[in-house]
Amino acid sequence: MKINSKDIFYLYDSQQEKKEDFKRRGFSNITNCEENIFSSAKIIFICVKPDTIEGLIKRNSQFIKEKTLLISIAAGISLEYIEQLLLKETHVRSSLPKIIRIMANHLCLIGESASVYSINSKCNMIDEQIVVTLLKSVGIIKKIDEKQMNEFTALAGSGPAFVYYFAEALIDAALKNGIDVNTARDYVTQVLYGASKFFKNSKEKNVSSLKYAVTTPNGTTIAGLAQLDKNRFKHAINEAITHATAKGAQIEKQKMKNFKSKF
Repeated sequence: MKINSKDIFYLYDSQQEKKEDFKRRGFSNITNCEENIFSSAKIIFICVKPDTIEGLIKRNSQFIKEKTLLISIAAGISLEYIEQLLLKETHVRSSLPKIIRIMANHLCLIGESASVYSINSKCNMIDEQIVVTLLKSVGIIKKIDEKQMNEFTALAGSGPAFVYYFAEALIDAALKNGIDVNTARDYVTQVLYGASKFFKNSKEKNVSSLKYAVTTPNGTTIAGLAQLDKNRFKHAINEAITHATAKGAQIEKQKMKNFKSKF
């Protein structure tokens, strides 16, 4: 028997326009009540803004059982935070559900995401396989210790924005040197795409070797690289990742601090 994924996923969103979008995409199982999801489903994806997760858990804690699998993509919301929310409502640690935290970047929209996940102590191999199977269909997926979640969020979650910023800089530089904007965009896009594809498929895993493959003595490439070094290009990237990581840790710490002071 062939099973259509659009038949087994039940969807809920508070915004009517989102529900209409689901319908346009071919999904038929769209509910108008989040309680229907929590009271019936064994696997529940929590795809909400971080500031709304407390109310969501509080409203539906009575339906979340030990065998329920919660899969959260809420940014900055730790496994401990969700567990503490549930403990506040149920006061029974043994009844805590299975929880998996996911970080998937926006490139999942084109099947090229770089995702990671962490689990709580209630999860088993089958639970993990469910997540791995789903996320492998939209890119790469790796299990990590939750302590590294902020580092991966900075690298893979924020990373695309840094790449777009680099692309913008290349386009601006091309404009400054006489290339029209449409041509600059086309060529920057192709250079980034081609270089990424070559790097991904290359047997040479040392990126420095690839860099030197297009660098000749006293040529144009080495002259440009020298300017990047002079302006501390690597340092700027390092600082971007480091500060994004620190910001993620700060957000998590503050959320837990606010929770503990509140309750």
